[in-house]
Amino acid sequence: MTIGRVNFFRQNHVYFTFPAQVAVTGAHRSQAVAQALCTLPTMPAGPFSCPMDWGIDYRLIFTVGDSQLAPVTVDATGCQQVTGLGSVRWTVFSPAFWSVLATAAGIAPADQASFGGTP
Repeated sequence: MTIGRVNFFRQNHVYFTFPAQVAVTGAHRSQAVAQALCTLPTMPAGPFSCPMDWGIDYRLIFTVGDSQLAPVTVDATGCQQVTGLGSVRWTVFSPAFWSVLATAAGIAPADQASFGGTP
């Protein structure tokens, strides 16, 4: 699996403690992330308010043998939507997801704030 960060608003000057692209080695780590993604709740329909979106997304690309699967995109800020799994999911009420992703990538501390960056 490859984790790639996309910063849509570079003028925000957000800093991170880890590189923009991380290769996850070990099938068990990638499988743990895939399982965590699949257990995320579906995003509710209808209007609601979200925190400020700083434009920080992560693109997760899983590989099976020599083939790449369709990318999964995880928003680290704002509504924290997850797309690419069929129905849109979200991580807002699943903070353990960020811990699983951080552990797989070798990132510490293992929380959502690390993925959102520091202004």
